[in-house]
Amino acid sequence: MRALVLQHVAIEGPGTLAPYLEARGWTLETVALYAGARPPEDARGYQAVIVMGGPMGVYDEAAYPFLRAEQHFLRCVMAQDVPLLGICLGSQLLAKALGARVYRNAQKEIGWYTVDLTPAGAADPLFDCRRAPVPLCGTPTGWDQSMRQSRRAPLGAPGHAAQCNVNMKVWQKPLTLSSSSARTCMDRR
Repeated sequence: MRALVLQHVAIEGPGTLAPYLEARGWTLETVALYAGARPPEDARGYQAVIVMGGPMGVYDEAAYPFLRAEQHFLRCVMAQDVPLLGICLGSQLLAKALGARVYRNAQKEIGWYTVDLTPAGAADPLFDCRRAPVPLCGTPTGWDQSMRQSRRAPLGAPGHAAQCNVNMKVWQKPLTLSSSSARTCMDRR
């Protein structure tokens, strides 16, 4: 089994997903978009595509030209019915590729939050077969925390549950965190 990982910045790789999938026989191939690498023309040689996060926004195509080509690739992946997982920015890129409006949350979320299922999420076996993306869970500050468009593809999750303690400490350095819950998350293993 092969999974293609689209990476937008060096410090936001597949994290704990890599050893989890590799222990189950998967091979991960990473495309370092930030370094000029391009996704393949066809995704049918992969059993999954994983789109990672990044500090940029989905509309920052002038500063990050690879986002335009990536949008085209994501639409192709969905048309080819290859399972697709978007994490953080990856989830936002999936939403945009599906024609949804992507916008800034009213409150910035840094740290650990309780994520609750929406009624659609609670009814979804992982999740439900839908034609339009629907929010499945969220935090009190933002309900569009996870969405699904169909049974096979795609699934988007704005959080970084796959990141390990080491990555969280690297991310913390450029941030000013005032929340005790955000500081506490850096010490968890």
